[in-house]
Amino acid sequence: MTDATTYQLDLMRTLWDRTYRATIFNERDEYVATIRIILGVPLPAEQIPDNAPEVHDYLTVLVEDTVIKPEDIIAFEESVSQTLIAKSTSDTFQPTHTLFFYPSPSEVLLKDLPQENR
Repeated sequence: MTDATTYQLDLMRTLWDRTYRATIFNERDEYVATIRIILGVPLPAEQIPDNAPEVHDYLTVLVEDTVIKPEDIIAFEESVSQTLIAKSTSDTFQPTHTLFFYPSPSEVLLKDLPQENR
């Protein structure tokens, strides 16, 4: 994968409000990842206290499965983020940034458990 990789995102609605899934493929139509996208929409202005900080729309991306290599994560996130922001921007939703989250490898999560409890 290079910085110039172009990704195709197949977006799907889910049964949850403001939550979507996408399957991502590279320019050779090879599977790259499955992600869940959650729209971060601030409360309406009338529900926010006067002294609250200013907040903006954003996207949370949960990477559920991927074949990308660790050294390709930044290029992947930059490309996917740009595509998701462009696809999700509307008159009522203008995300300013994207937050990516990845699953922890089982060996990290289970390292402190005795072998018989795994």
